[in-house]
Amino acid sequence: MYQYTDIKGNKKLFYWITNLKIEDTNVAQLAKVARARWKIENETFNTLKNQGYRLDHNYGHGKKNLAENFANLMFLAFLIDQIQQAVSIIFRTIWTELKTKKKLWGVLRTVFVWVEIKSMEEAWKVIAQKYQIRIE
Repeated sequence: MYQYTDIKGNKKLFYWITNLKIEDTNVAQLAKVARARWKIENETFNTLKNQGYRLDHNYGHGKKNLAENFANLMFLAFLIDQIQQAVSIIFRTIWTELKTKKKLWGVLRTVFVWVEIKSMEEAWKVIAQKYQIRIE
C-alpha cells in the first residue's frame, strides 16, 4: 500500500499486489512501470476486441467451459499471429497492403472457405495473387 497526500492535504491510498517494498524513493518508478504494463494489456485487449479477432465480454460466460475454451483458442490464435508478424515477411507485406488486420482476417476466412490449401504460405500466396501484392 502507498499513501499519497496532494497539495490540498487530500490523502489517497494505492494498493498493489507486489513483493517489492514501496518507498518514497521508488514509488514514481513503480507507478511508471505499472502504467506501462497497463498500457500493454489495454492495447492487447483493444486489438483482440476491435481488429478482427472478435474477442468480447461474452467469452467470459457459458456452460461447461465452452466460452473459456473459445477465449483460450483466441489467445492462441493471437499468439500465432504475433509470431507471424515478427518472423514472416509475407504476412507483414500482405498486412501492410491490406492496411488492417481486420481486412486481412476477412480475406483469409474467404480463402479458407473457397480454396483448398495445404499451408499458410499457400494461403498468403493466394491472397497476394488476388490483390496483386508482390511478395517475392
